[in-house]
Amino acid sequence: MAGLIHHEKEKIINTKQLFSYRCPSCNFRGATDLLAVGHYFSLNWIPFWSNEVVINSVCGNCGYFVHQKELPAELKKEAESFKADNKAPLWMFSGMFVMGAIIVVILVFAFFNEKQSDTYLVNPKVGDKYEMKLTSNWILDNEYTIFILRDFTKDSATFDCNDRVVYKTSGLSSIDKPENYGQNIIKISRKDLEEEKEFNIVIIEREGD
Repeated sequence: MAGLIHHEKEKIINTKQLFSYRCPSCNFRGATDLLAVGHYFSLNWIPFWSNEVVINSVCGNCGYFVHQKELPAELKKEAESFKADNKAPLWMFSGMFVMGAIIVVILVFAFFNEKQSDTYLVNPKVGDKYEMKLTSNWILDNEYTIFILRDFTKDSATFDCNDRVVYKTSGLSSIDKPENYGQNIIKISRKDLEEEKEFNIVIIEREGD
């Protein structure tokens, strides 16, 4: 994904000293620790997802290191019990929590905007800006523009249509300039406008709200 740098990282989340275990390398008793190591992925250095916790061993006397897959049989039961007690900490999933919160905010904001647009459609006000999708054909790129409400009656609405289009809603602010209006005036029945809501009206904005 452009702009995102992903890494696989690891972090020791807990240790346990094995007092009765004798290191097979230096024969020193009680110097070996079990290490619970959390492996996680990060995006732009933000912890995002933990894929596993592994249990390794290391001798504090000689540094003899053994990976989980190579632990001797006499340590496997101890390692399995230690692993069961050490799950990946929540901070390793912090990126997912942040993304989830952002998604919730976006959904709430979209729901609020939809309800607000429904209200503006039923109770229009001169100057309301309708962000409109002009193309509904999946083969073609969608085109977007702005209609400004100039007048309305109980049966119809008159719009001053922006004479420029963009291909993303994010670009609409770049064409919302006085010089782009005044050339195309259209009148639409209120009934047809209500039908447009489902397909072509992206959002209705009202100055001051």
